[in-house]
Amino acid sequence: ASLAAAQDPLPPPSTQGTRSPAARKAEAESRKNMPATYDKHDLNGVWYGRNSILMGNPVPPMTPAAKAVFEKNLPYNGPRGVPGAFSTDPLGMCDPLGYPRNMYVNGRAFELVQNSRKILQSFDWTHNYREIWTNNITLPEDPDPRWYGWAVGKWEGDTLVITSKGYNPKTWLDSAGYPHTENMTMEERWTRTAYDTLELTTKVNDPEYYAAPWVSAKPQVFKLQAMRCCWTWKG
Repeated sequence: ASLAAAQDPLPPPSTQGTRSPAARKAEAESRKNMPATYDKHDLNGVWYGRNSILMGNPVPPMTPAAKAVFEKNLPYNGPRGVPGAFSTDPLGMCDPLGYPRNMYVNGRAFELVQNSRKILQSFDWTHNYREIWTNNITLPEDPDPRWYGWAVGKWEGDTLVITSKGYNPKTWLDSAGYPHTENMTMEERWTRTAYDTLELTTKVNDPEYYAAPWVSAKPQVFKLQAMRCCWTWKG
């Protein structure tokens, strides 16, 4: 017989990531009975955290080409925010937010679904997803740009290292409007440091637009969401 667990996500946070009392209570209850052991190479689950790419690091200096694009990217909020009718935010045009921005906007959760060939990362905000191939294939040399890019992953010890490229330059890196080129590359290092904790460091390299890579000052932390009901025996 095999043992399978069914997982339901917590009620999603409301706009801007404010969690409901029911969600906070369910999360607290779930953490009382966490397994003592876990597979560090198993990233399946719904994960939630309030993070950013840089985690406190400053945005690297922009090139003149990047500054010209940045000045045209008019967000809704923040120091450069403008009224909605004047914003050029892709969010207001119903374009996909792309990656990595979709992981941070409005503080929503994402789900990782993993098998022997690939990992699907599905985003609560807009319900888009991206594929990370883990079956030893290589990235295309000159891929057509996509909203969520092209990504491959491999394990280095207990850390999943994802490299990606081929991102559509219509997307922004964040809600402030920082741009990127289609030649941007990204390296992500995902480590399951505890049963309920997933940590990520990110390095974004785009020398056409930035004098140095965007690098996380410290790991981004995501928490596994509540495991509900039910252990199901399959004979």
